[in-house]
Amino acid sequence: ALAISIQTWAQARASAVRAAVIFSLEPVVAVVASTALGRERPGLTELIGGSLIIIGVLVSEVGGALLPRSAQATS
Repeated sequence: ALAISIQTWAQARASAVRAAVIFSLEPVVAVVASTALGRERPGLTELIGGSLIIIGVLVSEVGGALLPRSAQATS
């Protein structure tokens, strides 16, 4: 109940885009927590999937900063 209360409080203060990006990391955090507790050993498929999720989050957060200035001016 405490985790849901904190999540609701934080979600009310974040933009919709930021909340969606954070929620997309939920499966990655779950695997990291499960691995840290010794309950799971992620395989190659899970590692690739988690990497793709993290790359997607990074691109959505800093993607505009990675574009050359000339490409940003034409957009």
